[in-house]
Amino acid sequence: MIGVIGIGNTYRRDDAIGIIIAKQIKERLDLDVIESSEPSSILEVIDRYDKVIIIDAMRVKSKVGTIHKFEDEEVFNFDTEYLTSTHSLNVVDILKMLKSIRAIPKITLYAIEAADFNIGKGLSKELEVNLEEIRDKIVNDIKCSLNSLSGYN
Repeated sequence: MIGVIGIGNTYRRDDAIGIIIAKQIKERLDLDVIESSEPSSILEVIDRYDKVIIIDAMRVKSKVGTIHKFEDEEVFNFDTEYLTSTHSLNVVDILKMLKSIRAIPKITLYAIEAADFNIGKGLSKELEVNLEEIRDKIVNDIKCSLNSLSGYN
């Protein structure tokens, strides 16, 4: 079973992108989708799935709207030293911690480059103009992955 986890805070501007994209995936694909404001929620649900797709906003100093895709071991080799996140523990650190104590399912992380993590509602203009393209790229990528798996319709 495949699960999608959208991480974000709808009151921290661009930090909401993970939740926004997860909601749109739910409308387009028949997958189990969870929206959460705290990355630690991964700990509660990860065991339900054979594969987990995580979507979160991050700032790693590239162009706003850039989708950084990490799969399996790439997630654990990701250097978080220059990573900006609004969460007390970021997604990558939580996954590294979890993997250090037990086996985990296959992971795909879509880290979307964000501009504004300040308090407020709505995406920044820089991210808003890229929203459809970001969504379509992620949805199409997930569809390609699903088509390569047997048993998915």
